[in-house]
Amino acid sequence: MLVAVNTSNGERKAFSSSNQRVLDTPTWLPDGSGLLVLAREQSSNFNRSQISFVSYPGGFYSPVTRDTNSYTDLSVDGSGYTIAAVQSEFRWGLQVIPADGPAAQVRQLTSAGVDTNIAWTSDRHVISDQSNTLNLVDPVSGSKTPMPEMGVSGNPSICPDGSILFNRFLNGVQKLWRMDVNGSNLKQVTDGQMDVNGVCSPDGQWVYFMDQAGQQRLKRMPLNGGAPQLLSEQPSSGSFDISPDGKLAAFPTLEHSGEHKEKLALAETNSGKVVKTADFERPRFGILHFSRDGKGVVYPTRMNGVDNL
Repeated sequence: MLVAVNTSNGERKAFSSSNQRVLDTPTWLPDGSGLLVLAREQSSNFNRSQISFVSYPGGFYSPVTRDTNSYTDLSVDGSGYTIAAVQSEFRWGLQVIPADGPAAQVRQLTSAGVDTNIAWTSDRHVISDQSNTLNLVDPVSGSKTPMPEMGVSGNPSICPDGSILFNRFLNGVQKLWRMDVNGSNLKQVTDGQMDVNGVCSPDGQWVYFMDQAGQQRLKRMPLNGGAPQLLSEQPSSGSFDISPDGKLAAFPTLEHSGEHKEKLALAETNSGKVVKTADFERPRFGILHFSRDGKGVVYPTRMNGVDNL
């Protein structure tokens, strides 16, 4: 949704919205007749950003580019006749390494996307969501098998019973669904407008998820149905994870009283009470997870163009 804000009185006016596309980097044309935007369409599973135009105040949408590229960093010159953008092509790989092995033993399984997330199944296969589509990957051969067609879907997580919990975008809203690894027993889990990043509790009784429809808040509900419960009033600024014993939730949050730094919060899952906050030693640059023994939190960082855990 695009919203115009009157800078003198703060009045807001929504003038363009759609369930079929996401609009980023709105850039005014010099004459105020509209904006150039970077649009990701549902027809491409929201994987490519194309340059488009949205008129103001009418909100009429029309594509400018119609190719297979993806663009970032959109700008327009003072005349309004020249557009500058960066054509982007990401090359990522899905890799595996023995947990106790040296870095030299790393092995690439398949290509991946910039936002690819993964989960391990109970039979030691990998579920990936490359290009916002679920795939089953054999970690030995690297062969990739598409899961049953679910449309735009991602963020897979494995529950204790072996079922897959995942996001599914359908009819303009995003909810959590679950299914067996073979694609059977498909069930809707949540009923919100923007429920994402589901994680099952270790005992299989609860599903934890992020409600992004308003302020990002961590919630939970019974896995087999029931009313969602707000876990913590503390807003989250990203992903979260549940400890192996099911007693703690770890999530990043913004601290506003001082330097407005992102901190790591630990909250009790039974009460929602935040029992500890800590500084990230280095800025977080992606999702976080508890270590298997529950004694630490692992997250990616980026320094000098290099990513490490």
